[in-house]
Amino acid sequence: MTTDDDIAAVLSASLRKPLVLLLDDDPGFCSTMRRLLGDRSQLVVAYSVADAMHAIEKLGSRIDLALLDVGLPDGSGLRVCEKIRSIPGGQLVEIGVISGMDDEDLREQASAAGSDWFSGNVEAFQVVKKHFVYTLVKGYSMGEDKSK
Repeated sequence: MTTDDDIAAVLSASLRKPLVLLLDDDPGFCSTMRRLLGDRSQLVVAYSVADAMHAIEKLGSRIDLALLDVGLPDGSGLRVCEKIRSIPGGQLVEIGVISGMDDEDLREQASAAGSDWFSGNVEAFQVVKKHFVYTLVKGYSMGEDKSK
């Protein structure tokens, strides 16, 4: 599936599920995340910064949770984080930065870019599950509908 296929599926869906933007250039990780989150969410996978920026243009603050890798061939997920924070409603999006590098400087850069949390790949799946459940509870059990 391409990013455009995912976007089209989100825009045509009649049932609103939490919308997750995943930015990562590792097809294996993306496939695993699609299996993990797919039934419980509307997942848009972007394999590049350019694809993620395109998804943000189309979906805006409908995004509930963004999972952003840092090191991509065409740039950094931190730039995408800053973009999300700059759009109307972007302050309400839960943003997690995921990376294979787990160092304090990178954590500080992610925080400065506007991320809510940071995770090294070793712990990524557990952290993603925790924040996905948090996003569900925060937005949907309280009756919030971000599609309006």
